[in-house]
Amino acid sequence: MDRDSGFPVFLGALVTAARQRAAWCIATLGVALLALAAALPWYGGVDALVGHRYEPGALIANLDETFRAEHRDALDALGASSRAALAGVALLAMLFGAFTAGGWLTLFHDRRRGDVARRFLGGGARFFGRFARVWFLTLLLLVFCGWLVYGDPWITLVKEGLVGVRDAEEFVSERSAVTLVWVQDALYALLFALVLCWADYTRTRLALHDGRSAFWAGLESLALIVARPVRTLAPLAALLLVEAGGLWLFARSQGALEATLGEETGLGTIVALGVLGLAALAWRACVRGARYAATTRTSRELVPPLPIPDPWGAAPDADPGKNFVLR
Repeated sequence: MDRDSGFPVFLGALVTAARQRAAWCIATLGVALLALAAALPWYGGVDALVGHRYEPGALIANLDETFRAEHRDALDALGASSRAALAGVALLAMLFGAFTAGGWLTLFHDRRRGDVARRFLGGGARFFGRFARVWFLTLLLLVFCGWLVYGDPWITLVKEGLVGVRDAEEFVSERSAVTLVWVQDALYALLFALVLCWADYTRTRLALHDGRSAFWAGLESLALIVARPVRTLAPLAALLLVEAGGLWLFARSQGALEATLGEETGLGTIVALGVLGLAALAWRACVRGARYAATTRTSRELVPPLPIPDPWGAAPDADPGKNFVLR
């Protein structure tokens, strides 16, 4: 809860992020362009396979089993040739996420008025190097978590130590084996989410104190989460549920539209599908900004101030009461 208003932190953060229209529009446009770059090779390849050899509209809803069987080799070759490009796009998408993180946190930390887009882009450039280092540490932690859950520690401590088996054939029943796999996957999902929360708080601390060391900020953020787990993680968990609920609604709407696709489908349905896709990206970008608004609010309340003047406090045109995250 927001101590001053009784308003839940995650709702206040969501409202604050939604008000930064230029910020989430830039973030949405960037992801959409990267998605377009990933989709174009497949569009061109499939378009070349279809050509004029199929009845117009016959494959508008999906590529049926006959098509996939007839062009199996060509589709496999297309997939192999596009993997490197898709890996590059994925890398750019993650780095773009580090860039937008700097933009969001600059909006929530500084006290200047002015053009939101300019401040967002300037903040992204300012913190990009530091946040890229946080991204690299995050990848290392995720690799470590994967080794813990799917590597030798899981086999030694859980399978052999707790369960008393090593191979799947040794389980008493198939259900027992499947349950253990579910527990394994759920544990990794939990660790994955915790690492992402840690990364958000690490970036927030770097921005709050204008720090330089991603490693030291990471240690301090870990200590904060361990000391105050409910206060730090509850808003992010609530935002995760809000994001998932919104995406589920978009998916249901998209599924309903896709069910109407056919030979008589007009341009309006295609445009509606595109608009829904962009709206879903905008929703994710807005919730992403809300995560940083929430971590900023929580960090300002829990992290002791620096023994030196606030690095953001000397900004001109101060307006401490303008944003939700500022006092």
